[in-house]
Amino acid sequence: MKFVEEEGKTVEEAIEKAMEKLGIEPAQARIEIIDEGSTGGILGIGRKPARVRVSAMDKASPSEVRELVQKLLLLMAFDSKVAVNEKEGVFTADISIGELDGLLIGREGRTLEALQHITNRIAGRMYPGVRVNVDVGGYKARHNQLLRRKAKETAERVRRFGKEVTMDPLQSRERRIVHLALQNDPDVRTYTVGNGPARNVVVAPREKSKEDRPSEPA
Repeated sequence: MKFVEEEGKTVEEAIEKAMEKLGIEPAQARIEIIDEGSTGGILGIGRKPARVRVSAMDKASPSEVRELVQKLLLLMAFDSKVAVNEKEGVFTADISIGELDGLLIGREGRTLEALQHITNRIAGRMYPGVRVNVDVGGYKARHNQLLRRKAKETAERVRRFGKEVTMDPLQSRERRIVHLALQNDPDVRTYTVGNGPARNVVVAPREKSKEDRPSEPA
C-alpha cells in the first residue's frame, strides 16, 4: 500500500499536502496522525509541526466487485453468473440466474433494490467511495425505459387536457428518472408529493412567461 508522511502547521494542512502528493480524494485516504504538533511558546518559540502518514486505499476492480456479488448470492443460495463493467467510476453488476431471475428481482424490484443496498454497504467498507449498480437480466434497463415512456405519455395527457396528473407511487430512483425525462419539456413541470420512500410525481402544466404567451390581436 502506497503512503507518504507529511508535515504542516496543522494536522489538516499536513493531510491536504499528503493527499495532493498521492493524488487522492478524502474518501480514498487512510490517515494516521503521528504528531499533532504544538504552537510553541511566546513568539512561537518551540513550535513543532504536525506530522501525518496518509496511505491510498486500494481501488475496486471489476473482478473484485464480481467476486463480492457472487459471494452474496451464494449466501442467498443462488448459483449465478455475474458480469461486471465499469463506466465513469460506477460499476454495474448484471446477474443472471436463469428461470429464477424473477425471484431475485422481487415485487416491483424491491428484492433487487435490497440486494443493491447491501452490496453497496459492504463494498463501501472495503473500497470507500465505490458505487455499484446491481441489475438482474437487464431488468432495470427495461424498467427505466418503461418509466420514461410513461412519463412522456403522462406529459402528453397534461398537454392535451391542461390539467395536472399524479403518477403512481415511485421509489426515489424511479422518481429521478421521471424528473429527468421531462426536465426539458417546455409545456410541463414535475414535482413530488407524499411521504415515505414511495411518493408520487405530479406532472403539471408549465406556467408560461409573458414572453412565451401569444400576443393578443390589436
